[in-house]
Amino acid sequence: MSYRATGANSTMWVPIAYAIGPFITSLLAIRLGEGGWTKFDRICLLAAGISLVIWGLSRSPSIALAMNIGIDLLGALPTIRKSFRHPEGEDIWAWSVFTIANALNLLAIDHWSWQIVIYPIYMFLMTGSICGLLWRGRMQRRRFGLK
Repeated sequence: MSYRATGANSTMWVPIAYAIGPFITSLLAIRLGEGGWTKFDRICLLAAGISLVIWGLSRSPSIALAMNIGIDLLGALPTIRKSFRHPEGEDIWAWSVFTIANALNLLAIDHWSWQIVIYPIYMFLMTGSICGLLWRGRMQRRRFGLK
């Protein structure tokens, strides 16, 4: 909602999809996931909670947008870490589609202000980083003759 409040219109579909998709994934992960919490997971969750409080107190769409990006990054850090350490645990083709979708979303920007471009750029860089780590892992596995 903070992204919409900053003036975004034509680029709203990707954030909506990124809200619905992880919600469904979270529900499925509760039942089918690996389970367990690492110290790193707890630190990211705590930092995200603190960011939510700051966002709630600010009452500014721009600050809220920046906080949302920070919260999202904190939520993405465990996936980025997993993509680096255990790339076989993520679907490389799904992350490739996410990266392409975010690149296309950059092309949909009709008004270039920092409040509108920051989220699509962040999402492209974040998904692109994960995708790059997964491709790197795949290439290393091939180089060493692993399946």
